[in-house]
Amino acid sequence: MTTATVIISAAYREGNIIAAGATPTSAEQTEALERLNRLVTGLYGAEMGEELTDWLIPAPQRTAAYAANYPQLPYPTDTSGDIFPLPFSEDPTVAIYPYAPKNSRIVFGNVTNTLYFPESPQDGTRMSMVAGSGAGDSGAPGTATGVLTMTALPTATHTVTVGTKDGTAAAVYKWVAAVVAAFDVLIGTSIEACVENLAQAVNAGEGSGTLYGPGTTANNDVTAGYSPANGTVTVTAVLDGTGGNSIASTTTDGGSSW
Repeated sequence: MTTATVIISAAYREGNIIAAGATPTSAEQTEALERLNRLVTGLYGAEMGEELTDWLIPAPQRTAAYAANYPQLPYPTDTSGDIFPLPFSEDPTVAIYPYAPKNSRIVFGNVTNTLYFPESPQDGTRMSMVAGSGAGDSGAPGTATGVLTMTALPTATHTVTVGTKDGTAAAVYKWVAAVVAAFDVLIGTSIEACVENLAQAVNAGEGSGTLYGPGTTANNDVTAGYSPANGTVTVTAVLDGTGGNSIASTTTDGGSSW
């Protein structure tokens, strides 16, 4: 580690205040140390030196011929295109990443890995770490979901709204005793039947004209699954990422809640 004394001595010599090889006096060191402390205090919250370079752990690997999301890589190379035969491990479920490059920012993918640092790091080398998307080895971002829980049979003409039907207009599903129009959903004889009918309507799946209204198109923004035992419908955003968090989901029926 470089000490303050070494920094002060080098500064005096570089400024030709003292001769090469000479050492500042005690008074000169005291005055210079005060200046150095003021300089360090003035840099609070800032960093000096080489800009940190992101080092993704694990490096997201693409599974198709072309990368879907930057910076997914064609395994096994790193961001510079060099061969990067990782992970190093006898256990294929645990990756080992040795010797982080100097001045790196580790982007941690929330997946258990082992990381080794250099045994003799260069003086002044910095390292930081930040949590990434939690993508893991696939590189795929998270996908937003929403759950509608039904505790009582719905009332006719009450509605459930989620996503859009064409990318712009809201998809409004209306509970009815008999399906007639598009986006009508049949009120079943049980909660189990109702959650299935609604999920089929969202997906434009089985039961068109009987369980839900003819002409109902698949939801533009979400797909749906259902659990008869729990009385729930789970919708999942079609697109990965945080955009799915803004998809609207409401209901006017008192026997259901999102």
